[in-house]
Amino acid sequence: MELKVSVEGLDAVQAAFEAVPKQARYASSIAINRTLEETLEAGRREIRSVMTVRVPDFILPPTQLPAHARAKPTRLEGTASFGYADVVPGSIGARRETILRKFEYGGSKSAGDPMFPIAIPTKALRPSPSVLVPRAMYPVNLRLVPRRHAGNEELPGLRRGKVRTLSGGTVRSKKHRKELQLEGIGGTFGVMDEGGRLRWVFQRTGPGRRDVRLIWAFRQSIRIPRLLHFTELAGRVIDDRFLVNFSGAWELALRSAK
Repeated sequence: MELKVSVEGLDAVQAAFEAVPKQARYASSIAINRTLEETLEAGRREIRSVMTVRVPDFILPPTQLPAHARAKPTRLEGTASFGYADVVPGSIGARRETILRKFEYGGSKSAGDPMFPIAIPTKALRPSPSVLVPRAMYPVNLRLVPRRHAGNEELPGLRRGKVRTLSGGTVRSKKHRKELQLEGIGGTFGVMDEGGRLRWVFQRTGPGRRDVRLIWAFRQSIRIPRLLHFTELAGRVIDDRFLVNFSGAWELALRSAK
């Protein structure tokens, strides 16, 4: 989600440009940057108020505009964004942008590949919304789903070594344990649906047949609620704060004028 702000068409600052153009450009650049940073801060507050923030340094937008997004006296335009995804593809900002943009518009998220469905942790792994699931318990790290590497190469999700059945017996045959779907690490195993797609991941907690717990459920699509309203929020901040910021920056520019 990206928002650009410039002073084009703002009658309130036109008189300043006509009177002292150099100072007006300087004041305008300061006002744009301050207003956009206030917009980002408002966005951070909104995200905290409507979403569960588990890793603030990752999911919250920056508090300061990066250099490439800042207005300058020679370029009176600035940009506020969740993550500036177009600058460094694959960066933290780009990943943040991909995640948050979905909640700006709402809708649904579908798995692009049936072999890579959407994994949803159960309360066994996430007893409360603020808890982070250990990365070691991700299905790909349990060797239950394929791992996709660079170049679109897929490595199958099969565990090496022996596993145990629900009754406690040892299964050494790779073919046999695949048939029984006892493939995971740490006593985990997957259960498929009629179409052969992974639907659930269980973990054994003891030697008995019932000593299991459900830790992951898989879906081909999930609903994405519209939780964020960054565009409307930014519009309100700009309407409320730009002229205030310009007034303060204009006074500073006149005092520092030589």
